[in-house]
Amino acid sequence: MKRRRTSGFTLLELLVAAAISVAVAVTMLGLVVSTLETSVRIQGRLAAEASAQRIFEALAEDLNGAMFRWDGNVWLAATVEREAEASGVAVAALKPIAASFAPDATELTDARFGGAGVWLRFFTSSRGRDPRSGDEAAPVAVAYQVSRRRLSPGSDEVRFSLSRSTTTPAAALAAGFNLSAADYCSAGSAAAGTAGIAAPNPRDILAENVIDFGVRLYRYDANGIGLNRMIRLFPRTGSVEEYHAVGSLDVSAATQPMPNVVDVMLRIATERGARDLVAFEAGRRQGDWWSIASANSYVFTQRFIVMAEAF
Repeated sequence: MKRRRTSGFTLLELLVAAAISVAVAVTMLGLVVSTLETSVRIQGRLAAEASAQRIFEALAEDLNGAMFRWDGNVWLAATVEREAEASGVAVAALKPIAASFAPDATELTDARFGGAGVWLRFFTSSRGRDPRSGDEAAPVAVAYQVSRRRLSPGSDEVRFSLSRSTTTPAAALAAGFNLSAADYCSAGSAAAGTAGIAAPNPRDILAENVIDFGVRLYRYDANGIGLNRMIRLFPRTGSVEEYHAVGSLDVSAATQPMPNVVDVMLRIATERGARDLVAFEAGRRQGDWWSIASANSYVFTQRFIVMAEAF
């Protein structure tokens, strides 16, 4: 009798097919993981760019309306908050203070402005009509600063953010146009509820995950040529932590005059970077604060020409 041959695969063929299938699956998994990783990076970059754009637009509007008087008062001030926020609250983080302080670095993108960045404040024209006075260009005090806040009451997750605080025109008029006055400097002063700009409210937040904010102030030198035409006013070697621009006809460096140019630096962490920093501070992640921050953040810079007008 003739034996009928059955069709099928041999064991060797099945093993070869399985090996090929595994190789294809591993390759496809690698492509999927790579695509997801690229997508996360792109999303992080786009979110950081959107935050930077929002901050730069606010600064452009405020600096475009900067105001001062020839009265010897302080009309613009910048302070490197090395260890504490402007409100006096210590930077409750494992952000290393010494490693975070390099405001005088050669390149602005490499600079670091302390535990809480620069506290920048100045007088500018108000946005819209003041309902009390009806004045559409009434001076107000505005301040930009980095602060830390809990995502929700009782939460252990604390994030960095950049805030824009402002007074009302009436509060600025009552407190006086001098940023060295206690009403502007002390969050605990009697007028802190109206004129205080040291302690931002949650509604003042411009952008989340801003882990550093710095400025460099310049003034044009009429005798300079090319790049030497600009004199850096702040920060300067030997005096890098405080600058009070005074409305004075004497524009010598000793009087700390109003700047003509403001360079701004932002370092914004991605959402992944912000979570990694929270995990690091909670002891759930190993490493170094700045190594984590540098690998998971983007730096943005912008130059603003200040056309401040005396009034």
